[in-house]
Amino acid sequence: MNGWLTLAEFRPRRLTDLLEELRRLFPTAEEMEQEEHLEGFDPLRERLRSLDDAAVETAAVAFVVRDLRRMLMLLCLPEEDPVVRGKARRILELRASPAIVRDAIAKLLTHYPADVLEEMLVAVIQREPDLQIHDQPVLQAAANWLRAGSLCLEICRAALATGPASLEQWFEAQQLSGYPNVTAEVWKHLLTSAPGEFYSRHDPIQLLQRVRGIQSEVQIAFGQRYLTLLESRQAWNEQILRWILDRFGDPGTAEAMPRFWEAVSVEVRQEFRRWVIERQMADFFRDVYDPNGRFAFWKQFIDHIRDAKLSRDGSAALLDFGRFFVVEFAEIGNAAYVYPTDCMQRLLEKLTDPKAVQIWYRNLYLKDRTIALDRILHTPNWQWKYGRRVQNLINARQWEVRGR
Repeated sequence: MNGWLTLAEFRPRRLTDLLEELRRLFPTAEEMEQEEHLEGFDPLRERLRSLDDAAVETAAVAFVVRDLRRMLMLLCLPEEDPVVRGKARRILELRASPAIVRDAIAKLLTHYPADVLEEMLVAVIQREPDLQIHDQPVLQAAANWLRAGSLCLEICRAALATGPASLEQWFEAQQLSGYPNVTAEVWKHLLTSAPGEFYSRHDPIQLLQRVRGIQSEVQIAFGQRYLTLLESRQAWNEQILRWILDRFGDPGTAEAMPRFWEAVSVEVRQEFRRWVIERQMADFFRDVYDPNGRFAFWKQFIDHIRDAKLSRDGSAALLDFGRFFVVEFAEIGNAAYVYPTDCMQRLLEKLTDPKAVQIWYRNLYLKDRTIALDRILHTPNWQWKYGRRVQNLINARQWEVRGR
């Protein structure tokens, strides 16, 4: 046998005991990660509970590094005993070496939000202005954000200051993508508190991906803030508006969610209704052959149209102007009919009747010249001629009835 191997395998008992003690006092990061999943904290909890408040500062020096690192985990547990958590925080503030601060920041990023741990770190880092963490830039960046008072708020400020079109790409550049709890909290804050420029310049698909998977309260706050800050159809994004319509309903209908729309101003609700009506009109005329430019003609009056309703088969549309309404037909070759408001309920019933899909029924009830104010014929230059008439009626002037 090789004598050198025999000698190398020899390990005095006292040396073995010393190695075990060193491992206990200075565990590796891998060992600490494993311990987070074990029930090894109860003795430490009992030890902390037994400490007299006045003796915490004196007893702090008796805790080994393994205990201090376990205390970091205790500060991450939301259901932890407040007494245990309070004493652990005081001890950690007293024993916060650079290595412990580094471990604490890593714990915070992994288990965020952990309010007590964050408060402890803010206090420690603010009293150590020269703290440097050289091996991991993300930990140093987190230390700088914490020094300013709040990890989440400072990350949000940093993101907004750079104005990224994609927050996920910014997270990647900042090495935050590996901390989903942190990025989720940042998203939550920005969705409900960001300025309007963030919503307008950010990728709408990414916004929707995030907002669809978040709590209902955040969805409501985001929808209200988005509509209110951007204010107009020109600034709103079509995809986000469709999500709001599907999620919270049309404010002009009984299916709308009152809790959402009551917190939105009347002006914004009206603007959203105009978008809904414009969308209904666009869908109607998009599905039909429209060589005469009827959609473009009626779109110029969108601010005056209160509602738009379609027949069961989509062959006719009713445009409500308040003082009057217009019935347009999908099939070209049909004139549009202008009726006084007091006929609306009767024609609405006819419009939604199952028999309205039949041509004879539409001709009999939806083209009633005996009650119509006039017909709009889609002949050459009709837009100029009837545009003036529609505007006159909107302005409550005498309708220039054809033939009078």
